[in-house]
Formats: sequence, structure tokens, C-alpha cells
Amino acid sequence: MATEQPAQASLFNNPVLSDMKLLQVYKGETKEYHVHKQILSCQSRYFMNAFTGNFKEATNTTMKLEDDDPVHFEFVLQFMYTTMFDKNEIQKSTSRDKKKMVAYLVGISKVADKYNVPRLIPLVADELAATLKCLHGAGFDFSKGLVESYYSHCVTPGTPLGLIIAHSIIRDIFSTSYTNCPDLLKAFPTLAVDIALRQIELSVMGVMPWRCDDFGGKAGVRSRDHHSEIEGAGLFM
Repeated sequence: MATEQPAQASLFNNPVLSDMKLLQVYKGETKEYHVHKQILSCQSRYFMNAFTGNFKEATNTTMKLEDDDPVHFEFVLQFMYTTMFDKNEIQKSTSRDKKKMVAYLVGISKVADKYNVPRLIPLVADELAATLKCLHGAGFDFSKGLVESYYSHCVTPGTPLGLIIAHSIIRDIFSTSYTNCPDLLKAFPTLAVDIALRQIELSVMGVMPWRCDDFGGKAGVRSRDHHSEIEGAGLFM
């Protein structure tokens, strides 16, 4: 049985009752959206501040937004109207390719972070965890690309997505020789913090975390009762 969408979903990019036009600009191309200040303000702290503070957007009828990937931006904007996480759209846009899905989800998270859409982030995090679980053992180059994509814009440790990415790195290090991991940690200190935070969580759950000297070498993982494994711990359950 299909989930019924809220009434405001029909107002997405609809001039009916619209009180502002968003001009979404990316690489010289502009797409125009008919939006509704009240709806955006209810879902986004960024827009709430813009429309209620001492900014020109509070009284203007147009607003220009730049530098966001248009596909990811539209996904986030549509979520603000429907409050539904459209997995079908993600699968359609990525042709169900798991690596492309990861890139798509990280892209959505960038836009959601920028415009402060708190209800969307946990949904993205859950989908990212499930997708990364299917990519166990994808290799260092994939992990490096994921880290670079996410941590190039995120400098705050302990975010839901950051901890999931850290868990993925910890999990894969036991089956792959990640000799370049130290360089990756130096380049992205927030990743190092997230790995440390995730190790603490794993330790509390009874899974022995790896040591710093495990980088680049073969490392096993044992629980204190010799039964738990990192694959089944926490974020990837």
C-alpha cells in the first residue's frame, strides 16, 4: 500500500500560492522553481533564517542559489514538500549501481547539510549504511574517493554519515591492506576523529577495535567473548 503524500506535495514547483522564485544556478545554467516560504521554513533552518531575519530574502520575491548539483538540489527541495525519501528516484538516477548510489547519497547529504534540513540526514544515513554494506571489500580507491567526497565539505566530527563512513573504513581494513590510510587520515583529520569515535562505540559493544599499528598490515578483529564481529556491530545491523 502506497504511503499517502502530504497535501503540500502537490505544491512542489507549483505557482499556486507560491510567494517566491528560487533561481538555482549551476555551471552557468539556471533552473527556476516556484516555492513557498512557509513550507521551506518548516523544513530548513537555512530558509527559516533567510525569510525571517534581516536579509533581503525576507522581502524579495526571488532568491538565487548557486553551486549545488541540480539533481541533488531538486531531490532535497522535493523532500521538503513531500517529507518522503524517494528510494526509487535514487535507483533510477543511478541505474541501481551501488557505487553510484553512494555518490548520489553523499551529494544529497552535502545539499541537506548546506540548507540545514535535519529530517533528511538520518534517512540518507540509513540508506548509505545499507548500500556500503553491499560494497564490503570494494577496495582502497573506492574508500578514498568516498572519504574525499564527503570530508571535503564536512569538517564536523560525529555526524551520522561520518560515523557510517568511519565504520566502513574500520570494517574493510581487516580484509584489505590499506597502506595509504595514514596519508588519508592526515589529509582529513575529521575522518580520524570519526574513526576514533566509532572505535569507542565498538569497544563499548564488546568488539575489540584495531590499533594504530594495524594500518597497512593484516589485522584480525575479536570480540571479548570471541563471538561478535565488526560486520554485525552497530550501524550496519
